[in-house]
Amino acid sequence: MPATKKTRSRKPLPESNRKAGGAAKPFDISKVKMKKLVAGDAVNWEKSGQQVVGRYIGFRKQKTVNGESLLHGFTDSKGTGFELWESTSLKTLRDVPIGTIVSITYLGKKKSKSGKRSYNSFEISLEAGVELKS
Repeated sequence: MPATKKTRSRKPLPESNRKAGGAAKPFDISKVKMKKLVAGDAVNWEKSGQQVVGRYIGFRKQKTVNGESLLHGFTDSKGTGFELWESTSLKTLRDVPIGTIVSITYLGKKKSKSGKRSYNSFEISLEAGVELKS
């Protein structure tokens, strides 16, 4: 009997983190330069100025070797999903309403106020007229 290959499936976002009706509606971002991403991929921030734009679909907890972390989910203009690992600079995403179009630009590594550590810095922009949940 041949051995079967086990595949790891990604857990879908909890229903409480999804927009009513399931999938997000497509939107026009033809003027925004985007990196091609594969569904379920987490973005790897490589150089300052790198930008992703997508419709926010919520977050989920993921166990890692360093404990539990959050992955924030988005869909691009074609409905392809991608995720971002939460960092201190991206905690604001927790307060973004589901369905909001979000632009995230990587500003590069910055030194902490003490100068002892560096961290990834980001600029987060929301579509006009949207307020963060509090």
